[in-house]
Amino acid sequence: MTISRDIWKTIEIGTHENIWALMGDTEKEGHKIIREVLLGPSLGGDLSMSKEKTTIELAKISVANLGYPDGATTEEILTRALENCLFPCPAEASFQLRRQYGDQPEAEYLYIATNPHWNQIFYVYNAYSELWMRRSFCFSNEKWSPESLWVLALQDTRHLYKPS
Repeated sequence: MTISRDIWKTIEIGTHENIWALMGDTEKEGHKIIREVLLGPSLGGDLSMSKEKTTIELAKISVANLGYPDGATTEEILTRALENCLFPCPAEASFQLRRQYGDQPEAEYLYIATNPHWNQIFYVYNAYSELWMRRSFCFSNEKWSPESLWVLALQDTRHLYKPS
């Protein structure tokens, strides 16, 4: 099955020295971050920042458009994405997407695919005209509805990151 690889949004990464500066600027711009969830003990050193300022192209795709009209597990979603050259995003992209997607429609939730070995997922959403970002635990066998919208990178970005 061939999946659309259309560019939905292009974002800039590598704009900040560290995650604290990026998080601070995100909040200064009026965006809401659920810090208790984001900075839990399991996150640890997983938020390395890009070594260089660059842009990455993102795709936004529903679980149904990945070929799963009845929904799919996290593992099925990420496997199908990789089969179609759609890659997990760096965690930094979640913060940058929140900052750079100010016109997000009301009630839209976007799940950002990140490193599948973390057992966590970032998401950005618009609730009552407030722009939010958070992280949640996510397991490989977790089932997602066909309407769930996922954000994936159109290129592999692992080479851009400092070793943690």
